[in-house]
Amino acid sequence: MTDWKNLVRNENSRLGITTALILLIGAAIAALAFTFRMPATEEKTVQKFPYAFTGTFDYVAHLKPNTIFNTTTLESGKSDPVLFTKLIDRFDFTYTFQTKVPESVQKRPLEYEIVGVLSPDQTNYKKETILVPRKAASGDFTQSFTVRLGDVFQDLSSLRQQTAISADKPKYSIEVRVYPQIPTEYGVIRDKFVQTLNLTLGNSEISLSSRRRELKDSLVQVEEVARKDVILYRTLAVISFIVVLVLSLAWAWIVHRVNQLPFTPEDFLATLRQNHGDIVIEAVRLPPAKPNQAVVHLRSIDDLVRAADSLMKPVIAVQKGSGYLLTVIDNMDGVRYQLHTSLNGATASITDFATPSESERPNDEIASMRVNPS
Repeated sequence: MTDWKNLVRNENSRLGITTALILLIGAAIAALAFTFRMPATEEKTVQKFPYAFTGTFDYVAHLKPNTIFNTTTLESGKSDPVLFTKLIDRFDFTYTFQTKVPESVQKRPLEYEIVGVLSPDQTNYKKETILVPRKAASGDFTQSFTVRLGDVFQDLSSLRQQTAISADKPKYSIEVRVYPQIPTEYGVIRDKFVQTLNLTLGNSEISLSSRRRELKDSLVQVEEVARKDVILYRTLAVISFIVVLVLSLAWAWIVHRVNQLPFTPEDFLATLRQNHGDIVIEAVRLPPAKPNQAVVHLRSIDDLVRAADSLMKPVIAVQKGSGYLLTVIDNMDGVRYQLHTSLNGATASITDFATPSESERPNDEIASMRVNPS
């Protein structure tokens, strides 16, 4: 407890700790204000209604008379056959479309159309031909249509004649365009679904690509959701403020409690040495006063220390009753600087520290002075 009392009674230590706590309280209040000014919620896009569209092309290639195949048709399957350009008369395509939505949706209206697009290589020109006019359906549908290669090559030949375009590897694409209008509790599904089947019309073979496509998506809503980081920051700020406040109150209680405790001689000297260093020595008695030596009574320990510093003399502390008599002796000028103080810091009466009479002073009194370790 003595160390704590000395720490509290030391002016520099007490001021340093108090200042630090004030700064911490200010920082904690600033953190509270900053975190509580941050928006507690944010707009977030939330997926509410998942759905999927799937489209698949199947075909039957009708062959011209030939000696290569022992059949008149070639069908799509796991292993597609080689499609020789000169042997194909026409394609019969079947397109199957499926809508996957939650069972709560009963009506699934949509419209679709199928278009053939001819695009010669190395040009931006496109010629569209309606294969299936726009139709209405509900959710799923299957649509069959025919593409004759003769018609495609005729269109290509006409294009070459009119534009002088050289197209070694023309492309012919079949586009299925689906326009859903499916009402749900979270809005209407309006995403246009387009699937393209590309036919590369090479010199010898026809290659088909992208016969199946699946689109997965969901309807979304913008909602106000709580920001977890802000909640965490606010919690930390509140905890920090409480901790700093408790520490400050505890420090205030300790200062108040220590100031109420009476000084012991050891406490007083320890505090005195803490504040003013080794300039303070403890003695049993003061040396006898010289004749005509003046006594100057000072108001504060600081004044006494300044006098000791200027004279390069020690402060002699002699315990007297309930307090101490602090003295700086200037033998050159014949002056004694004294301060009468009680152990609790209040100024004592002069009678408590009356200078002993000459009869009470032994001749070797100065030899009885002792210095206690700090």
